[in-house]
Formats: sequence, structure tokens, C-alpha cells
Amino acid sequence: MVQQDCLVEWADNKPVFYRFLQARGWDIEKAMLMYRNHLEWRVKWKLDEFVPSNGGPTPRFLEEFRFPELQEFKQCYQFGYHGVDHKGRPVYFDRCPRPPAFHPSG
Repeated sequence: MVQQDCLVEWADNKPVFYRFLQARGWDIEKAMLMYRNHLEWRVKWKLDEFVPSNGGPTPRFLEEFRFPELQEFKQCYQFGYHGVDHKGRPVYFDRCPRPPAFHPSG
């Protein structure tokens, strides 16, 4: 990875590359190609650009992302953050979707 200039500061490179190796049947060349393509994809979509926010540096895509269909989506797929459990972990409820109200065939 060092020779091919594929080390990135945001990743714990050994476990990350392990996943790519596993995905490509332990073929190192195929895994390196997949990993390089992944890094190029992250650059293309600006996933590693950070902007200041109230909570500290935040990936740009999280700040700029807009979901205009959110209300329609919520009607068909109910979900929500409930609170935290006794250890302080977030509790999130996902309800099975109802038949889509805005499905093209319905």
C-alpha cells in the first residue's frame, strides 16, 4: 500500500484493506485495484472534504445533503430515534414499511 501511495490518514489501513482482500478472494492485485477505485470514488464525491460546523469539522456531503422527498418517505417508511438505553447507547426504531403510497405501479 505504501508503494502504491494508497495509505490514507482517515482509515485504519489494515482492517480496511482486509475487507477489500476478502471481497476479492484474497487476490492482492484485484484488491489493490478495488481499493484504488474506492479512493478515487471518495475524491470524486468529495467525501473527504470537511467544513466547519457547530459540532466541529464535518464532512461536506453531510452539510450539503438535501432530501426533498423526506416527508413522502416518512409516510411509507416510519423510523425514528427514541432516546438512549441504560448504558447511554442510542435506541432507534425501524418499522417495517407499509405498501408504498407513491409507488409508480400503485
